[in-house]
Amino acid sequence: MEKACPRCNATWIAPLTVCFACLWWREDAPFELEGYAIDREIGHGGMGAVYLARQARLDRAVAIKVISGPVALRADARARFAREATLLARLNHPHIVTLYDYGEQDGTPYLVMEYIAGESLARRALPAARVIELVIEVCEALDYAHAQGIVHRDIKPSNILVDERGHARVVDFGIARLFGDDTPSDLTRTGVTIGTPHFMAPELERGAPADPRSDVYAVGVALFHVIAGRFPIGDLSLAVPGLEAIVRKALASDPAARYQTAGELAAALRRVGTKRRRGYLAALAAAALGATAIGIAVIPRDTQVAVRDAGAVAVASPADAPPIDAAPPIETPADAAVADAPAHVRAKRQPATLVVHVRPWADITIDGQPQAARAEPPAGEYATTAGRHRIELVNPSTQKRAVRNVDLAPGARHDLDVDLR
Repeated sequence: MEKACPRCNATWIAPLTVCFACLWWREDAPFELEGYAIDREIGHGGMGAVYLARQARLDRAVAIKVISGPVALRADARARFAREATLLARLNHPHIVTLYDYGEQDGTPYLVMEYIAGESLARRALPAARVIELVIEVCEALDYAHAQGIVHRDIKPSNILVDERGHARVVDFGIARLFGDDTPSDLTRTGVTIGTPHFMAPELERGAPADPRSDVYAVGVALFHVIAGRFPIGDLSLAVPGLEAIVRKALASDPAARYQTAGELAAALRRVGTKRRRGYLAALAAAALGATAIGIAVIPRDTQVAVRDAGAVAVASPADAPPIDAAPPIETPADAAVADAPAHVRAKRQPATLVVHVRPWADITIDGQPQAARAEPPAGEYATTAGRHRIELVNPSTQKRAVRNVDLAPGARHDLDVDLR
């Protein structure tokens, strides 16, 4: 399509994005796309720019990614762009950005994606416990992508966004590919390495093909970098008990020595999070018992306390403590009635906790009672009582359903792992 250059009025070919008379690049002018009102540029990189826009027909905010500048002339950049659209179209996961549309406008390829109103992990300072939660969600997303045969190849903090609900969203599948696909291309030919150097697994630097373990390595680097504020070179010690060993395994030079799947890495991180929550609750319980023994209530200033039936105390954790999902109080009979009940009845009335690990997410019903909080990665916690319970999980997106019967011991925490993908 021929147009007049807005700078020198010479005729130029729109798909080339450049006027050879005055060397004006079209990136100097705002990007326009029919059906969308462009608001502003929200990101810029080597490939092009990302714009915040509003889709007029559906009245929703979207992110539009386009190739701009001299890179638009490169065949490999356009091929990479098309690959990102193809791969994103195959993925539907709560922790992966959603692709809405793909096409070309005056020769410029574009992607219309879900707009994530949040910052990346590279720009946020978070407590270690919160970082672990977000990285678990990243692992869930990668585990799902790997199950579809897709390896990301460029996991790093700047490609992990935190949305308004506080969940992780993986973006930028621009150099992702199907692992096991040995079809040669300019993007993957021998001797060419694509990715971010500090986050690339050693085998990729040697020219070996990427597989899920390459992403596991990158996640390990990102996890350490966000928590420690530096790259994992030399000293790998971390303040969180048990986390250093997990990072070391994820960063093993030999892919066979790493976690073999992102799901395995997520499971290891969940165990660290569970131990931290248990340790925090144990400390609170010990403090409460000690204070009761001497008749003094010693409560931290930033801790809220609510007294329930017969002196039962529910403590809301401070902001920097591992989060524990709120649950309605358990209804119990009067103390005298409980004391007079048989031992097996008293045991069943004692509290217990159900921890549900579900992929990707699910609405949960316990003994026919729908729970207000849905089960989402990394886990959903539900306060209940000891005994046998019927657990029903339904994912409306995949239309998959699972029913489990679990036996909970008094005071125990029971982990239930369900895959609804």
